Amino acid sequence: MERKLVGIKYISYSEAKAIIHKRLQEAPSKDLIDRTWEYLGDVSVGEAQKASEIREKLISELGIDEVVAANIVSICPKSPGEVRSILTSKETTKELAYKEDLVKRILELMNELCPEE
Repeated sequence: MERKLVGIKYISYSEAKAIIHKRLQEAPSKDLIDRTWEYLGDVSVGEAQKASEIREKLISELGIDEVVAANIVSICPKSPGEVRSILTSKETTKELAYKEDLVKRILELMNELCPEE
């Protein structure tokens, strides 16, 4: 079966895990898919649908870059310092790292996805 790349969309680990799960249900297992599934099982947090909603809010409501939004949702930071570290990882979001209200809102959204235990 030939595959064709039709676009690129940055997603969180949780969303990738849901896609891989669907692929495993549709087709016989392949080594790469199995290893990816195992990895995503270890690193993903939260439910895929919720992760997708929060990633979209970060992009549309807060103006976060698509790549950085996917990283935030995948990492699920718990402190202002962690949020700032992720925001400063890309030139397009560096200036957002010191907006206290924005950092606070990101942490509120992250708490919806991966509440503190």
